[in-house]
Amino acid sequence: MFGMGRRKSQRQLARAELNQGISHLMQAATYAAKGAGATVGPRVQAARDHVGPTAARLRDPAATGWG
Repeated sequence: MFGMGRRKSQRQLARAELNQGISHLMQAATYAAKGAGATVGPRVQAARDHVGPTAARLRDPAATGWG
């Protein structure tokens, strides 16, 4: 009953393993990206808040000309 199914060729088995491995790598990359975003995001926002006023002071004269 259980052994009556069609056997897969070596090529089919290898392809299935490769697809499964790629799927795991993509899932790991997704987890890593979410973790990096959660870690780096607040630091980037803090840097923007810190640099923002200086950038605005420099942007206005640069837009109209330095001299």
